[in-house]
Amino acid sequence: MAEIVLGTIAMSSLGPLIFASVVSTVMTRQIIGPQPLFSVRGFEVVTAFEFLPYLALGAALGALAPSFVRLLRGSARLFEATQLPLWSRLFLGGAIVGLISLARTEVWGNGSNSVVAVISGNLPAATLALVLVAKLVGTCATVGSGAVGGVFTPTLFFGAAAGYLFGSAVHGAFPNWTAGPSAYALVGMGAFLAATTQAPLMAMLALFEMTLDYGIVLPLMLACVTAYTVARGIDPQSIYARSLKQGGVAPEEAWIEGTIASLVKPKPVTVGLNARFHDIVEAFHAHRHQYLYVVDPDRRFQGAVSLHDVKPFLSDPALSDLILASEIMHDSFPYVEQDATLAQALQAFLHHDGERLPVVDGRGGRILVGSVSRTDLMLAISLGAGHGQGGVGATT
Repeated sequence: MAEIVLGTIAMSSLGPLIFASVVSTVMTRQIIGPQPLFSVRGFEVVTAFEFLPYLALGAALGALAPSFVRLLRGSARLFEATQLPLWSRLFLGGAIVGLISLARTEVWGNGSNSVVAVISGNLPAATLALVLVAKLVGTCATVGSGAVGGVFTPTLFFGAAAGYLFGSAVHGAFPNWTAGPSAYALVGMGAFLAATTQAPLMAMLALFEMTLDYGIVLPLMLACVTAYTVARGIDPQSIYARSLKQGGVAPEEAWIEGTIASLVKPKPVTVGLNARFHDIVEAFHAHRHQYLYVVDPDRRFQGAVSLHDVKPFLSDPALSDLILASEIMHDSFPYVEQDATLAQALQAFLHHDGERLPVVDGRGGRILVGSVSRTDLMLAISLGAGHGQGGVGATT
C-alpha cells in the first residue's frame, strides 16, 4: 500500500539495498548454512487470546525503551562529568565490567550467547533477572566510558530477557492459552529493538530473518508497532540519535530546513483559460500527464484540468466543442511556492493524488514558474536525512 500511495520513489534508494542484501544472504548461507540464528521449536500462536499478552508486551517494552535510552545517555554524561582523560574513563568502565563479571560472567561480550541461553530456557527466571540487572550496569559502564562497541545485540538481550520474564508470568497464569516464555523472548527482542531504534519495519524483518519462522510474524508485527508507537509518544529520539548528530546526520531535522528551489522543473505543460476542448485533449495526448495547469495571459496560475474530468466529454463531440478550460478546471487546485520548505511541499502532497504540483513565484502574484514531482521530493528527503543536508539537486 505504501508503494501505491508514494509511487515508485522507494526503489531509487531501496533497490540497491535489496540487491546487496540478497547477494550477502546467499553468500552467508553458502558459507555457514541456512539455519536460523535463533529458533524456538514449534513457534505458534496457541489461541487468539494470546494476541492480548503480545500487545501488552509491546506496550510495556515501548514504555521502558525511552528510560533505557536516557540511562545510556545519562551514563555518558556521568563519565564526561568526571573530566577524566579518555584512557582513564575507559579504565574505569572496564573495571566496572570486570568486577560485575566476577559474579556474573554473562556480562562478557555483546550478549549474543546470553540471548541464546534465554531463548533456550537455560536461565531460570530468578537468575535471568540478576543477569538482566548486571548486563544493564555493564552496558552503561561500557557505553558511558566511550569504549568501542555497539548496543544492537545488548538491546536484543534486554528485549529477550524482559520478554522471557513476561512470558513466564503469562504462561504461568494461562498455561493452556499461551505459548512458552521462549516465544515471548523472541517477540520481546523485536519489540524492544523497534522501540529503541524507532525503526519497527527493520525490527520485524531482522527478527524474521533471525528465526526464519513465519509463525512469529503476526505477534511480532503487533508488538513491534505497539512498542514503537508508545516509545515515540514518550520520546521521539532513537538510541542512535546522538551518534547520528555527532556524525553530522540529523534525520529529524536535515530536510525540514531545505527548500524545494533546486527541485523545481521549469516550463510545465499549461493551457490558457480559453483553451478549447480539442486543445486540452491534444495536450493530454502529447504529454501523458494527469493534470494540465491553467494560466491567464500573464501566466498566473488559475487551476488545473484533470484527465478524469475530460473523459466523459470524449463521447459527445458536439458538446465538447463548446467546453473551455476555465469551465472544467479545479480552481482550488493545490500549489506550492518556490521558497517553500520540503516539509511544506510534503504536506501539500498529502492532500493531492498526482505526481506533480505547480510551483508559483511566492510573491503574491501566483506566477507559475514550474512544477515539483513527488518522486524528486521524496528522494530529496531521503538523501537529506541520509547526508545531514538541507537541499539536494533535482533528479532527472
